[in-house]
Amino acid sequence: MFFETFTGKNEEFYFNLQNNSRVLVRSESYKTKVARDNWIESVKINWTDESKYSFDENNFTIKAWNGQIIWVSTIFSSPEEVKKAMKEVQNWVEKAPVQER
Repeated sequence: MFFETFTGKNEEFYFNLQNNSRVLVRSESYKTKVARDNWIESVKINWTDESKYSFDENNFTIKAWNGQIIWVSTIFSSPEEVKKAMKEVQNWVEKAPVQER
């Protein structure tokens, strides 16, 4: 599992959290690399607190300490797939390296 960082065609900055080639989470756009990288660190910190995340039938979210949603996962085909992806993230996100595309 790793964070893939990249610059979009609009010259803004993004990241994905991937497990091999499967994208689990796509970020929103950020105006600077520093802002993007700060969000990656926020995700790593906030994911460890189970009260910060929730899920429904097709995706999951993570909230920061202030209640702001900082992550929305990609869409999954079933609640079981959502739970499986959440478990993968729980187990690996803190250790996930960052790789520039």
